[in-house]
Amino acid sequence: VDQGPKGFCVPATMERMLRYLGIPADMYLLAMAANTQPGGGTSIRDVLWAVADPVRRAGRKITGLSGSPDIARISKFIESGLPVLWAITTSDAIDNRINEHTAARAGV
Repeated sequence: VDQGPKGFCVPATMERMLRYLGIPADMYLLAMAANTQPGGGTSIRDVLWAVADPVRRAGRKITGLSGSPDIARISKFIESGLPVLWAITTSDAIDNRINEHTAARAGV
């Protein structure tokens, strides 16, 4: 899903995952529900809350895993054709570089 210059990586990824599962989704609605701002910064909790009902209505569920996402643990999901998503948290230095890149893409 093309997120354009907005930096909506989490909503775009969630839209793609939902579409893969046959669940209609819209990146912009997901971004609004998750309070995503241009340039990024999405609350994973908010985006999961936003998709909980559509996922449930489609007869699916979201399963959270704790600990390291090593290949032995996630291979069963992958081999079943289920998408696997994980979130990362970045440092201020990386966030600043991402923001500079986003501004450059927007021509600011």
